[in-house]
Amino acid sequence: MDEVDPQSFLTDWLNEPTRKERRNLLIACVVSLSVVYMKIVPTKISALGIEFDAPAQDAFLYILIALVAYFFFAFATYVIPDYFVLRKKIDAYHVGVNRLMRRWNPEDQEDEDADRDGLPRISWYYQRALRVVWARIATDCGIPILLSIWTVFALIRASVAA
Repeated sequence: MDEVDPQSFLTDWLNEPTRKERRNLLIACVVSLSVVYMKIVPTKISALGIEFDAPAQDAFLYILIALVAYFFFAFATYVIPDYFVLRKKIDAYHVGVNRLMRRWNPEDQEDEDADRDGLPRISWYYQRALRVVWARIATDCGIPILLSIWTVFALIRASVAA
């Protein structure tokens, strides 16, 4: 019988451009949160000969808000198609399982039992595959999204307080 394997959707589901946008978003968030919580607002950029007075320092916070928002939307623009492709792979896996189960017969079960006789069971692989995928989605998408929301609110709060 043909084997239906969840490996197609367990592999890395983010494309390289998506990973780069996520990296940029995370860097922008970490820098912005450092500015907010460590109170590191530059007073001058000597390499460019620019000095910031107090109102310009507030503007710097708004620039950071715009930067985080840009990287958030850029990440969303890249991750949504990657997510669609992942969902299509999961759907194809379920269709394959359904087709396999409709054709499965007692002889196939006997062959499977004979092939696996004495081998460790790997049912955990098939049973937990979707949980692993959802955990990766939460890690790959959820953390950057939550971090960017927190960052924007922290920057807004800091700009209002300043």
